[in-house]
Amino acid sequence: MNCQDARRFLPAYVDGELAGLDRSEIEAHGASCTSCRAELHALSEYKLALRAALAAPPAPAHLRTRVRAEIASTRRQGRGASFWTARIGVPLLAAAAAALVVVWPRAPRPLFVEQARQDHRRDLPVDVSGPDPTRVANWLQPRVPFHVVPPVMGKAQLLGARLHRMEGHDGALLVYDLPDDQARSHKVSVFVFDPQGQDPGSELRDRKRVGAREVYLERRGGYRSAMFQDDGLGYVVTTDVDEDRLLRLVGGR
Repeated sequence: MNCQDARRFLPAYVDGELAGLDRSEIEAHGASCTSCRAELHALSEYKLALRAALAAPPAPAHLRTRVRAEIASTRRQGRGASFWTARIGVPLLAAAAAALVVVWPRAPRPLFVEQARQDHRRDLPVDVSGPDPTRVANWLQPRVPFHVVPPVMGKAQLLGARLHRMEGHDGALLVYDLPDDQARSHKVSVFVFDPQGQDPGSELRDRKRVGAREVYLERRGGYRSAMFQDDGLGYVVTTDVDEDRLLRLVGGR
């Protein structure tokens, strides 16, 4: 790996988005290149400063009123206070209320979809290439803690796969090429992961049924993503085609 290649992926490395061979190559290059190591350090410091400078939004007024009312009610109860009040005391409850005011989020954010869109736009290299799904699955098998079978995506042709990490989930990023009727091609990215009992797509409001699957949809920045689960695994499909064609891809047509 040369400096040009390394600097291209430094932001992804700092964000923890690289895994496997890609992460190892960045680290190996940084160990021997003072210039890239300095740039990596500067980028890391910048991101830390940016996160520290972002002000946390306050809790809604109705929540602050409700918490204060609960604390006042507990004080009035005296000896009839709850077990938790008796154990930890009203001051700690007040501190908890203050903490709520500091960290209360505005609304759930579709983090998976946002990262999927960013990763889709990047020209990330694949670790294994070729249209043979068996070959790709065999390469992934000892490297991913679950069995990945590249799904059939209609007329889209499998180009390859890479080890990938998204929102704390290790998995495989599959890349397809989808031709259209006007001789143009569309990139299709499919992230496969173990949801570990969670349902990341539940933060999305737009839902459709595709066969037996409940599919969550999101459109952002000219790209569409579909999230669903199948046989215990989670899938995030991202591309730039219209919703109808995306749903047909999800259905294998």
